[in-house]
Amino acid sequence: MVKNERQQQILDILSKTTYASVEHLAEVTYSSLPTIRRDLNYLAEQGYVVRNHGGVMLPQDPSAFIPADFRRSFNYKHKKAICRAAAKLIKEHMLIFLDESSTTQFLIEYIKDIKGVTVVTNSLLAADLLNQNHVNFYCTGGKITHSNCFTGVLTERFIRLFNADLFFFSSHAISADGIISDNSEFESYATVAMIEQSKHSVYLCDESKVDKKSLYMITDAQKIYKIYTTASPDRFNNIPDDKIVFVNADK
Repeated sequence: MVKNERQQQILDILSKTTYASVEHLAEVTYSSLPTIRRDLNYLAEQGYVVRNHGGVMLPQDPSAFIPADFRRSFNYKHKKAICRAAAKLIKEHMLIFLDESSTTQFLIEYIKDIKGVTVVTNSLLAADLLNQNHVNFYCTGGKITHSNCFTGVLTERFIRLFNADLFFFSSHAISADGIISDNSEFESYATVAMIEQSKHSVYLCDESKVDKKSLYMITDAQKIYKIYTTASPDRFNNIPDDKIVFVNADK
């Protein structure tokens, strides 16, 4: 249970805004940053909220929007290990697609050292990281969403100008029998376009995404070149063993 009126006020704010920064909560509750952090730590321990280094949100239903910087901090160690393993597929002078997911952003630190690679992405955050790391890239443009990615007809038209060697992507969910789905209709359209324009598609998923389903189907794992995951083998059914690469996040 909550311990004081301020903690209840925090929960009331989050019920209306989904996500809030520590600074914002301190301002609206007329409290100091250390006080808010103590409140958030307590609420997180009690299961009322989910925290990252810069903010807080209520535990989410599958269709809710989660800010990209918040998602990037979830299962950080697992995402990094997955991308380190998957990056071995990338060869010199390849053209690759990266989707808007927080997971694929961890690939960029490995791409930067591979000669002649060109990246196409619909993620504004990925574009910024690619620019910082001096990687040759194109950003699709289109209608910008609240998750800092581009979607819509213009985005899909731009994607179809390219034929990629590899497409790295993630999503909200993959079922035990291999149905890959997501909670954003229009982001899913862009993902499907990238799959269609790629020689090989590579799905990256930490263990939190496995054995789940979201609203919008993207594809069937049978049509994917490889799946890299930190989930255990017994979490999957009817997916060929040679299609899945199991990654140990502790190595």
